[in-house]
Amino acid sequence: MPLQSNTERNGAVFVLRTGPVQNAEIELDGWTVRVTRGVSAVVAYGSAGQSFNETYDAALTAANRGLDYMSARGLCDVAIRDAQDDCLVWWSDDAGVVVRANAVSTTLSHSSATVVVKDAAGNVVPPNLPSATKHDAFRFIRMSRTSEYLFDSYRNMFLAFEALLSDIRPRQTTAKGRYEGEGVWFKAALGVADTLVPVASLAPKGEASPVDWVYTNMYGDARSGLMHAKQGQPYHLPQDEQSRHQLQESLNNLWLYVSQLIEKHLGVGHMSGGLMLGGFQMLAETVLSEMIAAVSADTTPANPQDELFAPTGGAVVELASGPVEMTEPFLGTVLASCDTAELAALPVIGRIGSMDKAGNALFLSALPGLLELGDLATRFEIMLGFRAVNAAGPRTHFSA
Repeated sequence: MPLQSNTERNGAVFVLRTGPVQNAEIELDGWTVRVTRGVSAVVAYGSAGQSFNETYDAALTAANRGLDYMSARGLCDVAIRDAQDDCLVWWSDDAGVVVRANAVSTTLSHSSATVVVKDAAGNVVPPNLPSATKHDAFRFIRMSRTSEYLFDSYRNMFLAFEALLSDIRPRQTTAKGRYEGEGVWFKAALGVADTLVPVASLAPKGEASPVDWVYTNMYGDARSGLMHAKQGQPYHLPQDEQSRHQLQESLNNLWLYVSQLIEKHLGVGHMSGGLMLGGFQMLAETVLSEMIAAVSADTTPANPQDELFAPTGGAVVELASGPVEMTEPFLGTVLASCDTAELAALPVIGRIGSMDKAGNALFLSALPGLLELGDLATRFEIMLGFRAVNAAGPRTHFSA
């Protein structure tokens, strides 16, 4: 798949959940978007700025718009996954074309402890475990916490919230036999919930009227923005970066409130525990500082069971790594680079990722296929990342 034309010097490759059923290519807003049958990747190239971030943002927008059009035409129905974690981005600077591959590994963190209670005689006291119970809110919570799509997760979490509120304070009927207005009920139910768990925890600190803030921002903007898409009125578009950050923060707060409300109203407590931020920072420093960013001419498909970075003995080139940085609270990264002249010994790049000093593979980029760099590329970079997700905490990572 060609990565650029003779004129454009910006572009990206993003990984798809599945490969398309046929080849397709479209041009839109000065960008070319291309997919190839059976290849789980989309290529987008055009003109953007002179940095990774500018190119990444423009290319991701172009790729999604192009895939939107292809789906509407019936050409293919595919979706990008882990755009920030697994991508190849290139842009021009004063020295030439820079090519960067992002390779971020996500691990699930979980902690548990066993407590033994004994009486005065030293006999073990059996634990008094709560009886299992059922509630429709639990189904919505499970769907929310297992979804890989942020929008679906938020919708289901809000439905869990709504199911609890309607249980705590059912929607009333008027004298005419009709249900009271949705807004009237929601605010009234929030008022009752506030007596169990303060609604102020959902609103910004110091907010004069938390109930009104939640109604306007969580019910009105977040929830309604996911259920409506009227032109001229605000709504949330999937895979839009601004919406993602806004909804992620709102979802975290909503989950913490819902879990507390369930414990107060239904007596079902959610287990907590996991890796603390300080502990993660030390772990990330250790893990990333011991990684060697590398590329290999090994052309065998990446396999999670591979022990060696180059199992068939293909040539390996190591990249010089910079310092470890905390890009996000639970995401550590390190940027490694080399001049493309150092890659001259590689006829093709078959593997991108990291290894240890013994040449054992640590993790590999999910980008499919082989990569050939042309003469225009002057520098090659790998952004290695290590992310931890607390299994019992709020959802902090979604593939889409």
